[in-house]
Amino acid sequence: MQNLLPVIFNMKIKNYFIATLIGLIPGVFILVSIGSGIDKFLIKDSLDWSGLMKDPEIYFPIFGFVLILIAGIFIKRKFFNKN
Repeated sequence: MQNLLPVIFNMKIKNYFIATLIGLIPGVFILVSIGSGIDKFLIKDSLDWSGLMKDPEIYFPIFGFVLILIAGIFIKRKFFNKN
């Protein structure tokens, strides 16, 4: 459906590409950051799984994701609520 809507509404390819790129950046950044943190955690000699969530390279991206999610909900309610 996501690929059909731009065709139905005659959206320019340039606009579709830029919007897709901007939309993908936060999610990709968060997933890469978490993956990098897990990789560095696994390379360590001692695998203390209880300390995984205490590692800043793991909880900062998760915290950033939650902030982006809350900001999106706030913006939607503030500017796009029709009630």
